[in-house]
Amino acid sequence: MNYQVRLKRAHALIQHIADYRHEFVLAITKDVGKPIRESQEEIASAIKEAAYIVNRSSEVLFSREVDRSGTIVNLQRLFPIGNSLVLSPYNFPVELSIWGVLSNFICGNPVFYSPSERTPCCNSLLDRAFTEHLGREAYRGIGHNSFDVYMLVRQFNIKLLWLIGSNKAADQIREALGSTETKLIMELGGSSPCLVFESAFDKQSPREIANFIVGSRFYNTGQVCSCIKRLYVERQAYDTLIPHLIEAAEALEQAPPEEGRSQLGRLTDHQIAECEQLVGQACMLGAEILTGGNKVNLGTCATYAPTLLSSCNHDMQVLYEEVFLPILPIICFDYYEEAISLANDTRFGLSGFCFTGDAAQAEQLIEDMEVSRLLINCGKEDGIRFPIDGFKQSGNARQQGDANYTELTRLKYIRQARPY
Repeated sequence: MNYQVRLKRAHALIQHIADYRHEFVLAITKDVGKPIRESQEEIASAIKEAAYIVNRSSEVLFSREVDRSGTIVNLQRLFPIGNSLVLSPYNFPVELSIWGVLSNFICGNPVFYSPSERTPCCNSLLDRAFTEHLGREAYRGIGHNSFDVYMLVRQFNIKLLWLIGSNKAADQIREALGSTETKLIMELGGSSPCLVFESAFDKQSPREIANFIVGSRFYNTGQVCSCIKRLYVERQAYDTLIPHLIEAAEALEQAPPEEGRSQLGRLTDHQIAECEQLVGQACMLGAEILTGGNKVNLGTCATYAPTLLSSCNHDMQVLYEEVFLPILPIICFDYYEEAISLANDTRFGLSGFCFTGDAAQAEQLIEDMEVSRLLINCGKEDGIRFPIDGFKQSGNARQQGDANYTELTRLKYIRQARPY
């Protein structure tokens, strides 16, 4: 299938997602328990990012002239790798599935799609859309991703495996495949630190910063790989910031996720039990609950109240594991080097956040923070446009930006003499 045909089919797929926006929104909320407003935001992002994937591809995928000398031309050209296996997670079931499937498709890789078993309604809608618009010669849905990966790779001659998921899933894949020629593109877990320095209040109000932190940590009920998961506050700023954090967390509307006012989604009984275990273990080690720390009934379902923990330390599981739950541990620091040491004391390196009013300090943070994506005094926007790398155990390859194409293809260098 040539590029122009792929382009036409990709545009048809994007239009399909837009036309069935309402059905996708309801499916996300039903499957994930996400507040309906956040499901609407996921679909809006998915459509916008799909358009970017398609439109940017024409500028990256074709031959590029590297150098010319007389009649000698040096070129580079990208070619498809071959069959790809896309394993997508449950927390953003439509948006991240489109990232994986559409990116591989537009690069010319036939796609075998295996989504999370936790999102059956979304999986059905997506499989129908992909089959109808991408075509059976380029796309095949193979059920949820609890299957034997080794068997799938051998059966379908998979040359590239694309995953956004947990480190546990990645370890299982590596163990199953062993020594293999299959290329692995994996974005994995995160435990993103956020550093707040007193100087930040010169540029932004404590309320603004607190609202941002709470909005990041408790979005999708804490189930975002790149959101703030650990908060470090300079001692001189601590007493000023904490009341605003408590106020912002307690202001989140707790209602059934199907209601437009809901700002906190449904959790399973297992997830609620995990919240109770993490908070209980932290309190045994000296943490104090500033707000939250309890189960909340939402009519026919339940969730866990947004929870802020103070007096935390790095012996607590809530700080050294990736926590996909509405819990935010807080640590006070006294000096810059201590803050950096605490922030980097993790096996993850996906994202980091900093609030500072000191320009020189911001430059130093860029050097010192061991993360792939660093956000200083602001949040993330249009993530797929900007590349990230596999820092520490948060991944093994570059993704997004132009890497969204270069990592999914093979590069061929051509040196050609042209006598014409």
